[in-house]
Amino acid sequence: MQELESDVTLMGAPEIAAGVHRGFDVSGYRGAMREYAKALEALLREKKGFFPENLAVAYTALGEKDRAFTGWSKPMSVARKSAWTGA
Repeated sequence: MQELESDVTLMGAPEIAAGVHRGFDVSGYRGAMREYAKALEALLREKKGFFPENLAVAYTALGEKDRAFTGWSKPMSVARKSAWTGA
């Protein structure tokens, strides 16, 4: 988890790293990955980030394979819409 926390902090999101750390403290690896997935979904929703690979990895680690695929399709549709409409 330290590597993920470090990567996210270097990416400029220390608040996400702190959430991952708290998730790990409370529920171990699964808790950390759940917090990471929630944070990535929030970034996508707020149009502040586009990380489909990371989201898919997080959901795969949680054993949520259907959501892992949604992690690819949902952001891609948002990206396509934004590219075509500028919205």
